[in-house]
Amino acid sequence: MLGGSAKIIKFRDGSDWEDTHTRVEIERGEAQQRRRLVNHHQTGIRNDSSHGSTDTGKWHEQQGITSPHVDPSRIGRHAEPLPPIATPPPASRDEGSYSDSANPMPGRATMPSHARTNLDHLAHAQASTVRYLREALQLQTDIDERFQLSQDVWRDEKAKRALLKDHVASITAIVKHISRELERVEQSVQERMMATHEAVAQLRMRQDAGLGRIGWTEAQQEHINASIREAVIGLQSVQGSHQVQHSGAQAEHTGSLSAARLAGLQDEQAALSTRLAGLEARLQQQQPAIHSAHDATSELERRLVHQELQSATTVEDLRRAVADQADRQVSALQALRDELSRQRREDQETAKAALDAGLDQLRQALQTRMDKFEQETRDELDRLVTEQRQQRATQDDTRSSLEAAIDKLRESMRNKVKALEKALIEAAETSTAISEVSDLRHQELNARLNKVP
Repeated sequence: MLGGSAKIIKFRDGSDWEDTHTRVEIERGEAQQRRRLVNHHQTGIRNDSSHGSTDTGKWHEQQGITSPHVDPSRIGRHAEPLPPIATPPPASRDEGSYSDSANPMPGRATMPSHARTNLDHLAHAQASTVRYLREALQLQTDIDERFQLSQDVWRDEKAKRALLKDHVASITAIVKHISRELERVEQSVQERMMATHEAVAQLRMRQDAGLGRIGWTEAQQEHINASIREAVIGLQSVQGSHQVQHSGAQAEHTGSLSAARLAGLQDEQAALSTRLAGLEARLQQQQPAIHSAHDATSELERRLVHQELQSATTVEDLRRAVADQADRQVSALQALRDELSRQRREDQETAKAALDAGLDQLRQALQTRMDKFEQETRDELDRLVTEQRQQRATQDDTRSSLEAAIDKLRESMRNKVKALEKALIEAAETSTAISEVSDLRHQELNARLNKVP
């Protein structure tokens, strides 16, 4: 920053301050030139008092110095450097020359008090400027450190965002895995439901087959009952005919029927009895089968009803269990998804709040430091401007006093020159008169010598 490159610090109100080493060197050169000017006039006054006005006038004429007046507009904060002033001839060591090592500032012991005060103010202003330049450098270092801190915070936030992104990616993978598991569970539930429907269809087919067997058994029982009824009807008809024949036989017996007809009737009666006995035997044989068929039909009906009820209960329990399991899994997945979403939102809000707090803190610290620096800079600039104004006023006073002293010196030099010219004129007149007298004497002497024989 002090290598010669200009850097302008802009404030928020639009004002700027050229914080350059060149400006400090310019002011330092102006101060040195002003010191040389004061030393020159002081040396001129001492030379005039020690060597006379003639040597001082000749030295001024040799150096080409006509007037020590300096334009006040060229002296100031942004003034251009003055042209170099020729250094006067070195004086003796007792006059405070540059070669005097005991007095580091030439001519300071013989300067007026206001000139020394002005130089002290200039030295103090230079020291203050250097100090503020160092403070500006320190402030720039602090700003760089703050910027580096903000960069570190940004890198940490970037790492947190990367971790959050990885966390979200892992949560997304978990949710996808859970979705796949849910799809597999739903598929297994559907397979179980299909198996249940197939089992119910098989049960219904078995029930229909059982009902068919029951219908066939009932038809067989009806056939047997019809056969029994036909046998009973035939038996009753045979018994009726037998009674008719028996009554007729009795009537014929009473009517003295023949013995052959009676024997035929007895044979028919024996055959009928045999047939009745066979029918009764067959009826007795079919009676257990009929009872067993009836019992089997009743048992089959009861088993079919019980199996149907059991199948309906099993299907309902299975459907309810599958529905409950699906509801529990859906509820668990929804709760897990809500928990993951809430955790992700909380992590995002926490990270965002921490980042915002850090950025606000850094922004406030930077703003406070910049405001403080701006205020201190403005105060110091105002103080420097005030000091420069005071120094300018002091310089004007010094310049006025120096000009007055120089005017007095010139007036005394003019008077001395006039007196010298007058003395020279008188001396010339005296020498002319003397030369005329000597010529007259010489002429008289020549005349006397010519008169001698």
